[in-house]
Amino acid sequence: MGQRERQDGPGVRHHVMCRGIGKRIVLSLRADFRYLLSQLARAYRRDQLELEAYSLLGTHFHLLVRTEGGTLSEGMRRVLNGYSRWFNRRNRRDGPLFRGRFRSKPVTSDTYLRTLLRYIDNNPVKAGLCAHPAEWPWGSARSYCGGLVPRWLAVGRVQQRLLGWSRPGLAAEAAYGEMLTRPLGTEEQELVEQRLDQRGCCEDRLDDLLARSSSGARAWMEVKARNADGLRPSLALVAPTAVERAIATLRDERGELPVQVSRKSGDGWEFLMTGLQSQCCGLGGRALALRHAVSIDTASRHVRAHANLLEKDPGYSAVSDDVLRLALRLTFGS
Repeated sequence: MGQRERQDGPGVRHHVMCRGIGKRIVLSLRADFRYLLSQLARAYRRDQLELEAYSLLGTHFHLLVRTEGGTLSEGMRRVLNGYSRWFNRRNRRDGPLFRGRFRSKPVTSDTYLRTLLRYIDNNPVKAGLCAHPAEWPWGSARSYCGGLVPRWLAVGRVQQRLLGWSRPGLAAEAAYGEMLTRPLGTEEQELVEQRLDQRGCCEDRLDDLLARSSSGARAWMEVKARNADGLRPSLALVAPTAVERAIATLRDERGELPVQVSRKSGDGWEFLMTGLQSQCCGLGGRALALRHAVSIDTASRHVRAHANLLEKDPGYSAVSDDVLRLALRLTFGS
């Protein structure tokens, strides 16, 4: 199977994650962290990468980068190759240091950008390495919260976006600190990790769906169901767990949801679960089958039934919209 093409282009922002082969430690000494940052600084000076946020840990690292010329692959190749050569020479080893290709996903919505910044900054906190993101010396949170900002850390665009999201009158450092005070929910973490695992799917409708009325979100789902892409996973918009929690809540409130599929009665909640997790969580047939302990054929039939019901059953469509809106609230608190 050929390598998948990076979804890159001029001015595109990316979440990049790279992990050591076999989950081995690739950053241990102070010199390791400093040398990797020096490689990222060189990529900045070569106009290949603009580093906007980062968090470096022992076994892996996360970056938020922007490319003016669509140079993500070339820039990261030189960063990783340069660091690997230095690390192998210093430790008298040879062979690959990182596990396969680095993973990346474009970042095109404000809602997701806010979640991603908190996810990146909270990585060392989650690992038990510090109590607050700004305490970690190998992360960008310290710079955003009033610390020294190196010339190779491009904080300007992120700060401008932050000031647009925050309360009027706040300084950039205070706005960033206020953003970090909101705990990173389990569903948000799951969403970031789900997006990183996905292939393709670059269109992000998250901001649009959060801003739309009930009828607008429902219209998007119905159009998607009618089109050919209605049976293919989309870019994750909510966490799979959030859909499950939303369905459990509404099922308890409303009781059974009987539907007619191919002249047979069926459980509408079951079709909603698999259909929305494909349509809005980015899960494919195999992932759905594993998650719900059914065959891939059964999962695919449920996704197709969901698409048909969205188009032909107004009551089912309305409930589907309620589930999606509740799942969005559970994920983002909005």
